[in-house]
Amino acid sequence: MIDDDTVAQVIAKDQIRDCLARYCRGVDRKDWDLLRSTYHEDAHDDHGAYKGDVNGLIDWIRRGHERVTQSMHFLGASVIEVDGDAAVADTQCVTFQRRLVPPDTTESARADDVPVQMMAISRYADRFERRGGGWRIAARVCILESMTMTPIASPELVPTDQVMAVRSQEDASYRVFASLRNEASRAAEVSG
Repeated sequence: MIDDDTVAQVIAKDQIRDCLARYCRGVDRKDWDLLRSTYHEDAHDDHGAYKGDVNGLIDWIRRGHERVTQSMHFLGASVIEVDGDAAVADTQCVTFQRRLVPPDTTESARADDVPVQMMAISRYADRFERRGGGWRIAARVCILESMTMTPIASPELVPTDQVMAVRSQEDASYRVFASLRNEASRAAEVSG
């Protein structure tokens, strides 16, 4: 028989995995409000080149992503331990980004910038806390395993009938989520 503590652990781990996925979506779509919603206001983040609070982190990511034309995070195995309203997690992540070199500057893009494909293999060592009923990141250390950058020699070949990713809330995925919310609103109006 499954006890209440086991059910609570499963629910907590699912909510933490959802928070991790929302973090990735926030960065990949440049949805800064979504990204902010994954951290507690007093959280601390150590991304190597940036160490500090969540507002500074978002500003740092925003500046760095001015030169990123495509971004996709893939989450792998996540080991999560929950103890009441606190949890820790070690989550694997592979990030692919198309960047204009040099990526670590806040200068405007230049005509002579070289496009590269970057792949970073990392792990997120996180402390999550449940406050006000929701799990969010209280502290994060981004642990880099490896990173490669490969120059892109030829332009992309993209079928003209393909829906392309957009690094904003104009991405097609936002319409999919909105359609479900609209259906739920219509159903509530009909039943109410």
